[in-house]
Amino acid sequence: MQEREGMPTGLRWFLWASALLTAASAVATAWFCARGGLQYGLHWIFPAEAFFDLGDYRQHMPYLHSQQFFTIGDYPWYYPAPAIFVLEPFYALERFHVRHLGFAAYLLAALAGSAYAARMFYRRLVEAGLTARAARWFLGVVGLTAYPVYFALQRGNIEALLWLLLAAGCWSCARKRWLMAAVLFGLAGSVKLYPLLFLALMIRPRKYKEMVAGAAVFAASTVAGMWVLEPDVVDSAKRVAAGIHEWTVDYAQTLGFDAAAADHSIFQGIKQITQGLHPNYAREMNVYLVVAGVVAMFCFLLRGLKMPMVNQVLFLTCGMVMLPPASFDYTLNALYIPLAWLAVAEVQSWRMGREIAGMRWVMALLAVAMGWDVFLVVGGQLYAGLGRMVAMVGLMGLALWRPLGAEREDSVMGMVVG
Repeated sequence: MQEREGMPTGLRWFLWASALLTAASAVATAWFCARGGLQYGLHWIFPAEAFFDLGDYRQHMPYLHSQQFFTIGDYPWYYPAPAIFVLEPFYALERFHVRHLGFAAYLLAALAGSAYAARMFYRRLVEAGLTARAARWFLGVVGLTAYPVYFALQRGNIEALLWLLLAAGCWSCARKRWLMAAVLFGLAGSVKLYPLLFLALMIRPRKYKEMVAGAAVFAASTVAGMWVLEPDVVDSAKRVAAGIHEWTVDYAQTLGFDAAAADHSIFQGIKQITQGLHPNYAREMNVYLVVAGVVAMFCFLLRGLKMPMVNQVLFLTCGMVMLPPASFDYTLNALYIPLAWLAVAEVQSWRMGREIAGMRWVMALLAVAMGWDVFLVVGGQLYAGLGRMVAMVGLMGLALWRPLGAEREDSVMGMVVG
């Protein structure tokens, strides 16, 4: 395709919004440091106990595949069982008695996967008609302002790797490799559950057998993970369920402002807005889950399925990231999937002399949802999560409002796969 000088308006809006948010956060951090000291000023950027999520099960690993796995250590096992397949290889490297070898391998795997995804993104932008220089400039700013990547790595969270499975699954859908996509979504869902929502991409093309295959992969991976944790699968299932419930109580049914600073879920926003009413969060959470699930399902089935796949991906990604009763900022890595798809679609349309209606607002909201926003501090509390939540609600609405890609589904595919 012939290259065109410059850059579409939507991409420029994303770059400007990302750059302004980052600059505002840098200025705010300097101001906080000057007023309250270094520790206060950098608290939101450098949360305590760096790489905590990767290391908090180190004490459990010597007891893997025994009942003691669930009883040893300071923290219960909070994850679905198959998360062990992601975490254990990094812990295994520590048996070589090389300090931080496991984290170094995790960091290398996450950065290498992200770099490969960025390389593929660059190629698609150029193939769509953006100049190589403009594509490098766009990706450079995206990389320099990549708050979701930074936060996931700072926490040592497996979301830095999991989003790559989802990206591969969406790429498989774009190539109409439905079975491969279903397998990838099933695997990702077995590790963190909510990625199973992406199986909904197969409703419109009526790939029901593939959906069943994805569910079967989810089930097989779950049972295998439970067996690896403890040979008694039934007891393992009970303990895994208890751990997930405890995580829900600790993070979703309480209002802790340190955790809330990085929680962008709708329910967290509700908790912050209604805190003066002293609600019963356990009861309110159950009501929220039913209402949010039913509303999101009907919105997708009644309107989302009529939209191009790029709209569906945007809607499902925001839903996966925002609808759980607690969702921390490392999950924002998944938003790079619709960002890439939308950017390529916008470049393709722009090269042909037109721009996609509403795309500039979509890109601006994506920048808000994914950007640095340390400056949103009021009364010593960070309301960044609330701002991200509002941005993603807007994105879900725009995804349902009008097509963000070509009307013909095969044209949308062509925009992505080249």
